[in-house]
Amino acid sequence: MTVYSLWTNWVTLFLSSKYNLAQNVVNARYAWIPPNFASLGGLFGGWVALRLIRGGTPVIPARLRISLYSALMVLSTAGAPLMPSPALATAAICLSFFSVTCLSVNYYSIPLDIFGAERAAFGVSALTGAFGLMQFFLSPVIGRWADQFGWEPICALVAICPVLSYFILRFSLKRA
Repeated sequence: MTVYSLWTNWVTLFLSSKYNLAQNVVNARYAWIPPNFASLGGLFGGWVALRLIRGGTPVIPARLRISLYSALMVLSTAGAPLMPSPALATAAICLSFFSVTCLSVNYYSIPLDIFGAERAAFGVSALTGAFGLMQFFLSPVIGRWADQFGWEPICALVAICPVLSYFILRFSLKRA
């Protein structure tokens, strides 16, 4: 969810500082677009899971497959600050945001799949609470690093987090 936090909170500042644009220009032309792709990513992730599961793929392997491909697509996050224009950077952000919500829809469903609706509430609330706690610590770091080092290292570091989370989840599920 580091990528989700990045694009939920920092798109306007990223685009305005990276491309020397006024915030009102960024907000009018670009910043409103990525949240729409995030919503589409969530819908797409659920739809693909439904298709795979109805097609006979077991539930957890279906969600893990979607998560792996999504995590790999989230690597586009690292490319956003390398784009030559704000429009292309916005396209990279859209792909990143779409992919991370596609992944998160499946991550948030795994406790329901494993434990059932009656016992999954704590697992899902723990995921939500962890996101809030992560944001509490991550947002000031993003702001500080953006000022000190630029956007390239931030985007590169958060881009690899979903891939790492996939392997941690896959390893954890094999051990369970």
